[in-house]
Amino acid sequence: MPITAERVHAGPVTVDRAAAWMECLAAETPARSAPCVQSAEVLLGSLRVRAFAVVQDAANLSARARHGEMGVEQALQLSLAVRELVDSERSATQKTPLLAIVDTPGQALGRHEEAACISAACAASIAAYDTARRCGHLVVTLVVGGAFSGSFLAHGLQADAIFALQAEGVEMQAMRLRSIARITRQSVAKVQEIATRVTPMSYAIQDAARLGIIDALIEGVDADAPTQEQVQRVKQVLAEKIAALKPGARSVAGNPLRVGTNAVVEAMRAQWEAADAVMAGGDAVGMVR
Repeated sequence: MPITAERVHAGPVTVDRAAAWMECLAAETPARSAPCVQSAEVLLGSLRVRAFAVVQDAANLSARARHGEMGVEQALQLSLAVRELVDSERSATQKTPLLAIVDTPGQALGRHEEAACISAACAASIAAYDTARRCGHLVVTLVVGGAFSGSFLAHGLQADAIFALQAEGVEMQAMRLRSIARITRQSVAKVQEIATRVTPMSYAIQDAARLGIIDALIEGVDADAPTQEQVQRVKQVLAEKIAALKPGARSVAGNPLRVGTNAVVEAMRAQWEAADAVMAGGDAVGMVR
């Protein structure tokens, strides 16, 4: 099945790979909890997983969140979709694995998004994926395009394993090239040159794999126009990798090397629970203590 969906940035026409790969992999017509978020069942051999994708929404009320960016609406709708699945399987002994399909140019920026508290919205998405893992769901990620900044943190990075296509246009970084250039007051060309020498600054997906961020690269796939054979190969790799995973494999809980992290987690949890008690009419003095 060729991918034909397109998106238009201020620059050249590119492909909305998240929506296109969702269509390629889905065993059913992708459902939309909102125009910007899709979910669908994906069959990986005999394994059924639930896929989620943030897709382009040309009519989004936020002009900064129309090309696949993670905006307030995207983050909140994604959180709701993930939690809906988790809540529906609270008592199930066999939990459905989650698959995050990622192609995003980054977090939506601008006055509207900041005023609507995009940080809290993205935190809600992160918390939803974390809750899924704590409830026994495997969470895996497939990067098919860009994986940048806060958008990837909110959708994709919270996974037991991260896989990516080794193909043109599949990139990963904490910040877009032009943003780094503006902040460091360097030219784009200079930042590009540094990125070729300093691995942590590289945008190449191969370097992300070398740094340990990517668990496996899937080679020989046309990310924009995959053949049926290539789509089946991606499914096969995902099926094999997921079968080898154990829920919570990357959890820090009980890890003797993460004592400090666990202490901070417990302290934060205690503060949040105290804050919740106050909101519910509990003891404000107790929270201060």
